[in-house]
Amino acid sequence: MTSKSRLTIPAGLLAVLGLSTLLLIGCAGDEPEAVEEKQARPVSVIRTEVIERPERLQISGRVTHRSEAMLAFRSGGFVNRIHVEEGDAFKQGDLLASLDTTEVAAGLQDAVAQRRQLERDVKRLRNLHEEDVATLRQLQEAETGLERARAAEQRARFTLEKAKIVAPFDGYIAMVIADEGEMHGEGKPVMRVVDNAPVRRVQVGVPARFSTWITEGRNVAVHMETLEEPVQGRIIETGAVADPHTGNVLLKLELPARKGIFEGVIARVDIPGPPRKVIPLPAGALAEGDDDRAFVYIVEDGTALRREVRIVEIYDDSVYVRPTLPAKAVVVSKAAGFLRDGETVAIDGESDR
Repeated sequence: MTSKSRLTIPAGLLAVLGLSTLLLIGCAGDEPEAVEEKQARPVSVIRTEVIERPERLQISGRVTHRSEAMLAFRSGGFVNRIHVEEGDAFKQGDLLASLDTTEVAAGLQDAVAQRRQLERDVKRLRNLHEEDVATLRQLQEAETGLERARAAEQRARFTLEKAKIVAPFDGYIAMVIADEGEMHGEGKPVMRVVDNAPVRRVQVGVPARFSTWITEGRNVAVHMETLEEPVQGRIIETGAVADPHTGNVLLKLELPARKGIFEGVIARVDIPGPPRKVIPLPAGALAEGDDDRAFVYIVEDGTALRREVRIVEIYDDSVYVRPTLPAKAVVVSKAAGFLRDGETVAIDGESDR
């Protein structure tokens, strides 16, 4: 009987081979993961430069006439006549409005009659006193009564005078507020009048800290929407006391006589001051801002870093900030609002200011 030989594999080795096979199968099924590379965002930049720029004070005010006034009666009563209409011209001293003076006129007539009667009584008593018929006391009492009557007459005449509104200067009627026949109180505005001079004025409030370098007689640029080019306004008056609520000092400017300057138009006054050190940046360099606080991005080693700046002035398309950034810092000049702090960037070009 022929015997056949068999190869016997130890059970331990078989287990090892089986495990190895499983490991190879598992490794063969795993594919290497693709590593995503971050692309640098291209940015335009500008290098910071500290310059000296005059501090500019830009304030707005409304164009007014050289002289204007709100006119009112100095006593109350019923409005009898409004002698003018809006747009009417007048001369200084013209009667513009009057109250019903029926009662006041009657009181004046009574005061005049009383004064005349007492004048006659005093004259008669003086003669009688010289003849020792009237006593000194009687004469003095009559003289006192005469003084009171004269004072009453003066009050009545003054009250009658207060019932009229007279033009304080040459000009025209800008607005009529009261109506004939209505009851009008003392001091309540009846009409607004303005002068007819071609020269106009602008009044603005200036922060007190700026008033030290604003002098009377100085010419400054005044911009208006009705004019293509600014005009030169002359500072004619600076206030001596600051407003306790706003801290501003009143500044008055006189404008030249020319077409296109109308009452009520908003005027922007541009006053240059002493020079100060600033860094000019394009408006696109600002990522975000709130009041005078804003943020920009500077580039260091291919990374955009967010930095805070303080805005000093915005003029046209330029922003002037305090010189707090590093010297010759590389600042992103366009579309800074799309960047994130720490983002990888690549300089695509250096822009002009």
